[in-house]
Amino acid sequence: MTKRSYSLTILVPCYNESKSLMVLLPKLVKFCEDNKIYLLIVNDGSIDNSLKIINSYISESKLSNVISHHNNLGYGAALKTGIHNAQTDYIVTFDADGQHSIRDILRLHKHLISTNSDLVIGTRKANEKNLYRSFGKWIIRRLTSLLIGLDVKDLNSGIKIYKKDTLVPMLQFVPNNMAFSDLIVIIFFTERKVISELDVSINKRIAGQSSINIKVFFETISAIFNAVIFFKPMRVFSAISLILFLGGLFWGSYIFSFGGGLSIGAFLLITLSALSIFFGVLASQISNLWRAVNERTK
Repeated sequence: MTKRSYSLTILVPCYNESKSLMVLLPKLVKFCEDNKIYLLIVNDGSIDNSLKIINSYISESKLSNVISHHNNLGYGAALKTGIHNAQTDYIVTFDADGQHSIRDILRLHKHLISTNSDLVIGTRKANEKNLYRSFGKWIIRRLTSLLIGLDVKDLNSGIKIYKKDTLVPMLQFVPNNMAFSDLIVIIFFTERKVISELDVSINKRIAGQSSINIKVFFETISAIFNAVIFFKPMRVFSAISLILFLGGLFWGSYIFSFGGGLSIGAFLLITLSALSIFFGVLASQISNLWRAVNERTK
């Protein structure tokens, strides 16, 4: 299949989803055949019968293919493999657990084209019953809003549609784990790409359990800070500088008001505040230089 044969690829990362695939794949393969959409499944080292089930459903489809990792490399790694191998102008990611609605795919595609967006996020209606996960998602949303001014309702939605030419250069900045879903949106935002959202429906998981846990939460928080420090370092260092400066000013004023003279601790905090600004400027210059070199080598 040449790149211009079809315009859209549905990319499905899969790890141990045999029960869900038995329900999802017949519908998805038929949908792709009916609408001339290419289906690419990345089996990320599943140790159950996922690969066998995938092959049984797509073996006779000319529009479907599967790529397998020998080992489990991670959700983000599976998406990267699929993105690099997709041969269409647009790519929509679609989780294998059956929670996404197939009918939303065409809506997302149409919305991306009509709005000329680089990324459209399928915003799921809030139905999170797990209070810990709901609170974790809220923290991540507030953190990204505070650090970079990004206000997106559903950062980690698994159903998103991209322009491939815009997406591929971003892959070098995102991790191989579950944090991919959040970080890719942040990178698009910091690179001034056009992002829009479209409400989509959400189904109950067909089988199995979600892999989102406390480890994924902290990995995502760490990845967000790394991305912000790389792309927007002054936002972090200026905030640290302001906190140190105000702390030093308050402490010094407090000591001085009681006749304690100039406080060494306050002076140290104000000095660290100045150093934070210096390191922020330095980090910004390094980031700009690296990105300029990277652009020239493309």
